Amino acid sequence: MQQNAQLSRSMDPLQDAEIWKIQADLGGSDRTIVTLDGDLLTVTSLNRTASIVKVSDSSSIQTFTMTNNTNNFTVSGLIGDVIIDVEDIHGTISHRFVEVTIDGIRL
Repeated sequence: MQQNAQLSRSMDPLQDAEIWKIQADLGGSDRTIVTLDGDLLTVTSLNRTASIVKVSDSSSIQTFTMTNNTNNFTVSGLIGDVIIDVEDIHGTISHRFVEVTIDGIRL
């Protein structure tokens, strides 16, 4: 029992241990690439079918309009998990990017 008590005293929560970024084309013929680096969001639509980019986090939604096949946007104050949806001109989501922060345990 003493070993378990020592182990529990040596464990601490570790905030933001890992950041996972996952993205996928969900349909259509376009190939879309999304990168999020701090406050800089870059969206590339290879076939130029992307029209709207929606960025949502735990407290807000920001919407941007694509004007070229590659666009840079400034996103500010993102809190928590981030979901970026890229829509075509019909409002259909063609690409989704998700950034999730995972906590851990420090031993």
